[in-house]
Amino acid sequence: MKLEVSRARPDDNGDILSLLSTIPQPGAISLSFERSPNYFHGAAISAEDPEVFILRTPEPKAQSTLGIFNIGTRRLFINGELQRVRYLHDLRLDPSVRGTRALGMAFQTTREMMADDELFQAVVLEENHSFLATMMRPRKLMPDLSAKGSIETSLIYGRASRKFQAPSVEIRPATPEDLPAMQALLDEEGPKRQYFHYHDLNELKDPGPWYRALSVSDYYLIFEDGELAGLAGTWDQKPFKQTRVAAYSKPVRLGRPLYNMWAKATRGMPLPKVGGCLSYLTLHTVVIRNHDINLLRMLVNALLQGPARDYDAIACGFFTADPLSHGPRSFPRRTLLSHHFIGTWGREHRPWIDPKRIPHADIARL
Repeated sequence: MKLEVSRARPDDNGDILSLLSTIPQPGAISLSFERSPNYFHGAAISAEDPEVFILRTPEPKAQSTLGIFNIGTRRLFINGELQRVRYLHDLRLDPSVRGTRALGMAFQTTREMMADDELFQAVVLEENHSFLATMMRPRKLMPDLSAKGSIETSLIYGRASRKFQAPSVEIRPATPEDLPAMQALLDEEGPKRQYFHYHDLNELKDPGPWYRALSVSDYYLIFEDGELAGLAGTWDQKPFKQTRVAAYSKPVRLGRPLYNMWAKATRGMPLPKVGGCLSYLTLHTVVIRNHDINLLRMLVNALLQGPARDYDAIACGFFTADPLSHGPRSFPRRTLLSHHFIGTWGREHRPWIDPKRIPHADIARL
C-alpha cells in the first residue's frame, strides 16, 4: 500500500478523531484515549508548539488517514537548564499498516526535522508490549533511546479521612492575588526537578491553548504554619480529552456488576459500560517543598472532600523515583504504569541526565 506523510490540517480533524477511536490501548481494561470534539485542542495541551502529521494513502477509494503522530515542542528544565524538547506522542497506526514501512516513515519524518543532538521524550504504557519492544530494540531508521524511569498513574477514589489533617496545615483554592507567590514557588522549585515544564501563571488571566479551560481557582495552595509549602492544579479535561473503555477482558467483564455494587456502597470507582468514559479530576503541576509526602496526602484528602466529589476519582501521576509517588498509596486506587524515554538521533549525542535531580511527571500533558 502506498503511503505518504503530510502535516495535519484543521479539516483533518474528523479523520483523526475516527482513527483514535478505533485504536485502543491493550490491557485487561482496554482504553481508548480520545480528543473529541477537536483533536488540536488536546494537541496544544501536550505541546506548546504542536507539529502534527498524518499518514494517508492517496488512493481515493481507500481509508484516507491510517496514522498520526505529534512531535511538537515544549519547554522543560533538563539538568536545571530550560530547553525546548520535542515530545513524540499520539503515535497511532491503523492495524492495516502495522508491520509495514509506516512506522519507519513516521520516524524518518522526525529525523528530517531534528538536529543530531536535539532531545525528544516519549512515554509508552507498560501493557503496550509490542511497541515497547520496538522502542527498546535498536534498528536502522530508529533514534537512539534511553529508558529514563517509569511513571505510575493513580486513579484515587474513596472518602476523605480525618487522619490526613493537621491544624498547622491550611489548603485552599488560589486567588488572583496569590499569583506572584505561586509563580515564585514554581520559579524556585521547578529547576530543581528533572523534566519540569515551564509555566507562566500570568497567562491564567487570559488562558491560551496551553491553559485551556483552567482558571486561578483551579489551583490549590498548601500552607504550613502560614508559609506557602506547595501547590497543585486540578483540571477537568473531559471537554477535550477523554479516556473511553473500549473493551474488558472476560474476568473483568464478568466481575463488573458485582464490583460496581461494591463501588456504589463504598464510594469506590465504578467501571463504566463499554463505550463509556472514565470520570476523573486530573491533578497537575504538583510542587511541594522537600517532596513532603504528608502534605500531598493532605492535599488529596482535601480534594476528596471538595471538588473531587463530583468525579469518580482523582488522577495523578509521579515517576516511581519521586518520593511523592508514595503518597497515593495511602488511598484506594487503580494504577497504570508507563515507561519514559529520552532520545536523540545521534548516538554520539546521547544526553547526560543528572540522576540526583528528582524527575517530575505531569500526566495532564502526556
